[in-house]
Amino acid sequence: MAAVPATSAWNPAKVKAFRAAYMNFRKHVTINSKELGQVKLGDVPMYGSQKRFLDCVFDALARDIHDIKILKSRQVGITTETRVLSLFWLGMHPGLKGALVFDTNPHRDEARNEFITMLKDLPDYLSFPKLVKDGRDLMSLANGSTFVFLSAGVRQSKASGTLGRSSGLNFCHGSELCSWANEEGVISFKNSLSKDYTNRLFIWESTARGFNQWYTMWQDALADELRQATCFIGWWAKENQKIPRGTPLFERYGAPPPTEEELLKIQQVYDQYKVRVTDEQLAWYRSMATPRMGTSNKEVEEESLSSDEELAQQEQPWTADDCFIQSGTPFFPSDRLTDITKKDTSEKYKAYYFSYGSDFLGCDWMPADRRSNAHLKIWEEPDPDGIYIVACDPAFGHDETNNNSSVQILRAYADCLDQVGEYAYSGIGTEPFAWVIGALAGWYKNSYIILEINGPGEAVWIALKELKKLVLSGHLKSRAAEAGLRDVFQNTRDFMYNRADSSATNSGTLQWKTSGSNKVGLMERLRDYIANGGLTVRSSETIEEMKGVIRNGDVIAAEGRNRDDRTFCLAMGIRAWTDSVRRVLSLAGRTKEVEAARRRLTVKDQITMFNKYKLDGFFKGKQATRVRDAAIARRAQWRSK
Repeated sequence: MAAVPATSAWNPAKVKAFRAAYMNFRKHVTINSKELGQVKLGDVPMYGSQKRFLDCVFDALARDIHDIKILKSRQVGITTETRVLSLFWLGMHPGLKGALVFDTNPHRDEARNEFITMLKDLPDYLSFPKLVKDGRDLMSLANGSTFVFLSAGVRQSKASGTLGRSSGLNFCHGSELCSWANEEGVISFKNSLSKDYTNRLFIWESTARGFNQWYTMWQDALADELRQATCFIGWWAKENQKIPRGTPLFERYGAPPPTEEELLKIQQVYDQYKVRVTDEQLAWYRSMATPRMGTSNKEVEEESLSSDEELAQQEQPWTADDCFIQSGTPFFPSDRLTDITKKDTSEKYKAYYFSYGSDFLGCDWMPADRRSNAHLKIWEEPDPDGIYIVACDPAFGHDETNNNSSVQILRAYADCLDQVGEYAYSGIGTEPFAWVIGALAGWYKNSYIILEINGPGEAVWIALKELKKLVLSGHLKSRAAEAGLRDVFQNTRDFMYNRADSSATNSGTLQWKTSGSNKVGLMERLRDYIANGGLTVRSSETIEEMKGVIRNGDVIAAEGRNRDDRTFCLAMGIRAWTDSVRRVLSLAGRTKEVEAARRRLTVKDQITMFNKYKLDGFFKGKQATRVRDAAIARRAQWRSK
């Protein structure tokens, strides 16, 4: 076989020739199959799942994309196919430095033994490079390509960070990343990968297991379609995963017609992947998800459905959206989050980043030139007559694992709240964050500030109070007046916290301090307003955060490496609204519909309405006086009798 020149750029013509050569090579490869024993791949049909995998890889290469993420179901033949492709790639490209990384030592050793089997049984006429060095962890081919077999480990260890350190690599196959516990090592390993070498190839394949680093890598790849390719391979892509008609097992699992939920999943698979799930395949899936289906013990059957189906959905997902299942109970209803994503979230916003100065007046909001710089997103600019809540949570405030400083700006009405702005950034200090809060509260003027004062929050609160003094009466007073910023704090109010079981009013403490007891109630109210539509969320990033929030007993938080800063800010905003704002707006009748109608009126209409309200008020006052006088007269008449 002729080697591929290192300088030859990848294009559709080259990919077509390379794929043909691979398919010829593949026919001669011997593997140890779980189902068939030792077998040549050319003697058995290729699974549809493996065809999908190869289509994804070669389509990516045709677009000169070399970083490929494969999200898969269990036992669909992808790991085996990737090993075969890895061997071929190393043999066709002289001088490669590669790594094959597995989650455990046994899986690493299994892969190494499979490589030896494949190389040993290749016919000589293929002229494939021979194995010239066979060490415990490192192999070399006659063409100068070397590759190591590594174990990432499923537990954090003292060796964190050593995975791939000091090793420049231009090929890798990473398997079952959902189980890799060495997060620092993964970062180090990724930094060792070539960015420019023409014949580089990096394939990452894994099932899903909660919201872990594999979930983060998958989401990053989805957002980076110009440099990374993604492919989901479901259980239905492997054709032999079915129960044939006419068998007792089919009568148990296949005879009952599909449920509404199953019909929905079947339709989703067709819409997204153009595959029709058959009744024989559905029977197989049911046997995996609900093994007691059709038994006479109905009570036991129903008890087992929840855990069995949850495990099956994680191990054998229908779609990519089904893959990542939390270890606890999802806190927010997933169907509502889906509805919000479709109806309310919007990518039509004005994006800014905060430009620092030596003091508050030297700072400015600058238009963001790319998405990664969009620290502040504005969906709705301030309405001079609007009432706003500015909810703020500094990094490591309510939760020591959350590293974003976040602000949510909510437009308040008597009957609901709208998210109109969002700030989130991890690289900001406590004083600059106070400047951000001051700038946003000043911009939205009629606003209520609620700030988490746990941890760094106390320093932010002190800086915010000091800033207010400097602008109103300190050395920044004259500059603030010249810049028109002297009234930046004129109409802002601070949140006053009162315990829910306190009978006194206005006797609480300023701002918010999270504890185990009050966080549950705070988050429960947020969930209520997500469920009933009382809060409009426009940020897709916030919705993604909500998907990762789980409940384990009385602990409500994001799972693993996920964050919930944005989510928690929304919960604080709702608390400020219910405690300090809603009653005032309700008494004034300022519902969202009324406010929208007011904004639609012309100046003339508003004057007419104002005069009408004054006139109506005058007559209502007169009527009230007549009613009162009549009541007094009746009481006087009753007493005279």
